[in-house]
Amino acid sequence: MQQTGKAWQERTARREIAGILEVLGKLHRGELLHRDLTPMNVFVCDARRLKLGDFGIVRSMSDRRLVPTRTLNPAMAPSEVVAGIVPKWQARDDVYQVGQLLAMLVKADASRRVRTPEVRHLNCSDQLKEIVYRCIGERRKRCETAAKAAKRAGAIVHDGPSTRTMVVVRGRPNPLQAAGPDGGLKLMEIKRLREKGHKIKLLNEKQFWSLAATR
Repeated sequence: MQQTGKAWQERTARREIAGILEVLGKLHRGELLHRDLTPMNVFVCDARRLKLGDFGIVRSMSDRRLVPTRTLNPAMAPSEVVAGIVPKWQARDDVYQVGQLLAMLVKADASRRVRTPEVRHLNCSDQLKEIVYRCIGERRKRCETAAKAAKRAGAIVHDGPSTRTMVVVRGRPNPLQAAGPDGGLKLMEIKRLREKGHKIKLLNEKQFWSLAATR
């Protein structure tokens, strides 16, 4: 992009980021976090194929030690992590970095992070803008209230579905979801786990709040 100043076509960006997500999904299913998905660690190969590298600071999700800020690249880390507001890197922070990479490809600029107000001006479809926005949106706008209510009710809250998951709460389907109303990484992972024999109960928001209120 530095050489040409041109953005990637949306279909090419989608295809290559999907490949990065496939690798990231395998890491997360293995309870591992990459923590360094930056332009310096994603290599552009022939035919504009992207390869993810540098697994030097990969860490297990079960590692309860705090992650020092100095081990992160502040230029690509969520502001809350850099500022020390949140204690540990989580799977959603890897997803934040993937959202940044995707936005950079369609913006033709990898020199700095894309801010949420910039997303509406990206030269791509509304569906892709929605995906980017959901990836890089602020933590405080996500499902923190529901997570706190679940913990008060005695639940153990996970960042994503795994073999330990027994119940998943699904919010209102997003009409702009690029993969359709039944798409999305978490729903696809739930389907994969169910096919392997894991019993996972899917609740809607009304059912969740009804159960949480009884505790």
